[in-house]
Amino acid sequence: MRDLEVDGHDPDQLSTAFEHVGSGDKPTAIVARTVKGWGIDSIQDKNFHGKPIPIADLQKACAELDATGQRLGAVSNGGMTPAAPPATPGTKPTGPIDLPPFDAALRRVGLDNALEDKKLATRAAYGAALVALGDVDPRIVSLDGDVSNSTFAELFAKEYPGRFFECKIAEQNMISAAVGLAAAGKIPFVSSFAKFIARAVDQIDMASISRANIKIIGSHSGISLGADGPSQMSLADVAYFRSMTKPDTGRGGVACHVFHPCDAISAYYCTELMANIDGLCYMRTHRPGAEFIYPFDEQFDLLGCKQLRSGDDLTIVSCGFILHTVRKAAEKLSEKGIACNVFDAYTFPIDPTPILDAARASGGVILTVEDNYVGGLHAEIAEVAAQAGNIRVHGMTVERIPKSAKTAEEVFSYVGVGLVHIIEKATALVQR
Repeated sequence: MRDLEVDGHDPDQLSTAFEHVGSGDKPTAIVARTVKGWGIDSIQDKNFHGKPIPIADLQKACAELDATGQRLGAVSNGGMTPAAPPATPGTKPTGPIDLPPFDAALRRVGLDNALEDKKLATRAAYGAALVALGDVDPRIVSLDGDVSNSTFAELFAKEYPGRFFECKIAEQNMISAAVGLAAAGKIPFVSSFAKFIARAVDQIDMASISRANIKIIGSHSGISLGADGPSQMSLADVAYFRSMTKPDTGRGGVACHVFHPCDAISAYYCTELMANIDGLCYMRTHRPGAEFIYPFDEQFDLLGCKQLRSGDDLTIVSCGFILHTVRKAAEKLSEKGIACNVFDAYTFPIDPTPILDAARASGGVILTVEDNYVGGLHAEIAEVAAQAGNIRVHGMTVERIPKSAKTAEEVFSYVGVGLVHIIEKATALVQR
């Protein structure tokens, strides 16, 4: 280990120290000595952590701070007197980022077989989308928490090793590094298992406060990963990230956009949507392969939902991998003479108008189905329905702590959201 001690208030010393990182065969520890209240001499021997400077001392403190700013070359408009540095190599003016067609992106990374099989895991589609983004925009960078072979971020790492950062099992540091890259003008895509992302909640909260332009991808989400077991399953991440889809950033957007695609095609285009949002995004992807639901050229809207089936008896809303089970249930219900609307609510916040309109025309009842704990999709739809009035919302969520099983369907059944459970619940609501 090599130690470098510098003045933490001196950018030149810090820059010189950073140049030594990676230059030898040993790790480098940079010790940056800093002082609370630096820049205002009169408060450096006092504790003003968490409390304001007294009014009587404020004018003096402001004068000292102004003097520090003048010494550093700051000007009144907040800029610096030196000329702005030239554009950093690998940057590009802000503008829409357009991806190539889905099938072309899969061929680009050698996933041709999926086009014939019409089946691919959403995590793999994310990997293909990440490479496609890297091809068209040099600002795209990728960070991963030592699971890039599972999140499929390794596809990007192979194509763009200079723009990939392996952060190992250090999710908190990974999010902080992503915020720093975003501050430097990059567009960071951060991936790990959704379960492990929870370790960095504090850093994610700080990122949202600073309006950091980072994109977080939680792979192996929900309980569809089956044999990997409950220690790898994320069931509360939807509720956490959804809680940030309502507050306004003060810049005309929300604190976070959440995406939960059900198939590879929607995952691909949701990744494109995230790249074009200036702010925090979170997308869930899944371990098992999923049949294609949408055509290769399907269009996805930022606040949209998709109606996959129409009916007059009941409206069912779902998202993610379990939506495939919901579609099977709707088919079985149809054979019993029960016709259901089926919606894919792939994003939060969502424009609920199509769902509410369909519910009013089908008995005023909505059934939501998800493989998470409470606070996710059911909460979203129930809240908007309560505001609209005259619509009842029933939710099917995970009723018990899950366990390991060979298939996603076995886990769904164990926790009460399996195919049979959905059919029974829907039938009971129609017959009520």
